[in-house]
Amino acid sequence: MGLLDWLNSSTRKNWHVVILNVIMGIIMSIIIVPSVVYFTKVVPTKYEFSGKVVDIDTNEPIPSAEVLFLRIDLARTDEGGGFRAVHRFRSDELPFQINDKIEVEVTANGYLPYSENFELINFKMDGLKFALEKQ
Repeated sequence: MGLLDWLNSSTRKNWHVVILNVIMGIIMSIIIVPSVVYFTKVVPTKYEFSGKVVDIDTNEPIPSAEVLFLRIDLARTDEGGGFRAVHRFRSDELPFQINDKIEVEVTANGYLPYSENFELINFKMDGLKFALEKQ
């Protein structure tokens, strides 16, 4: 039985509902689905920075140094001078965008404080290195 035969048959029930559902499906696939994909882009929910703090003259690691990413997080270096700062946030409170300048201050006992502005190129930045000068 073809579609026209079915539409003309006495056994059909609510054929207009079937046609309406088909039309709505086409409208959703053309308009709504691409809109949902566009407006639900994946937004990261954390900044993550890691790296090392070293002595500028000897390149030796500096343990117990403080690395402060202003408005983001504070990290302390381990025995090998390594640090990791992670700041979680809600996707609607994104404090920084890619290409924004981030201010970092590094301090350690016996060393001059160091500050720098660097460009945020990714929400996860590894391999940052800060060299401190002895007082």
